[in-house]
Amino acid sequence: MRNQSLRFAREWARSPLKTGAIFPSGRMLCQLMTSGIGPFTGRIIELGAGTGSITAQLIAKGVEPPNLTVVELNPSFAEHLRRRFPGVNVVNAPAQAIGALVPPGNDPAAGPIGAVISSLPFLSLPDDLVEQVLATSFDLMCPEGGAGGAFTFFTYGLQVPLSPQLLGRLRLNALCMGKAMLNFPPARVFTLRRI
Repeated sequence: MRNQSLRFAREWARSPLKTGAIFPSGRMLCQLMTSGIGPFTGRIIELGAGTGSITAQLIAKGVEPPNLTVVELNPSFAEHLRRRFPGVNVVNAPAQAIGALVPPGNDPAAGPIGAVISSLPFLSLPDDLVEQVLATSFDLMCPEGGAGGAFTFFTYGLQVPLSPQLLGRLRLNALCMGKAMLNFPPARVFTLRRI
């Protein structure tokens, strides 16, 4: 874990707005982010995996590596993830590109997408980029516009970092799943579902 923390801090020092956190997600945060997920969830997309703390928790919960697609912008992190998690589809690309990289949930060959797990720094991203990532994620999970899967993310803020207008435009409901007070810094976990 110490080696991952050093790698994370080094990448944060190079590009703090893109990395978004100084340290990898802690155990309590990883547990909250993956609650309700297991081998029954179907395909899972993870956005901004960093050094793989949440990826490791997903695999520990029984998610098969071929059912997990990890999208990571940082090339150093992406290469580390490929070495650490053989069999996981690791894509070095921006999160907004997932629509072109991942087969939609109604693709019979690939199977449904049950969840998107995001460690993206929503508080430091432009609103239009956040909206694009959310819209594309729900288009992939719910290609026919139905309720579909869940989008889970965390924030270091005190409330959901999405405006009521954005939630309304995308027909999303936000539910706070809990707080990881022992994480550094403390974080809140939210799940979005289409209504």
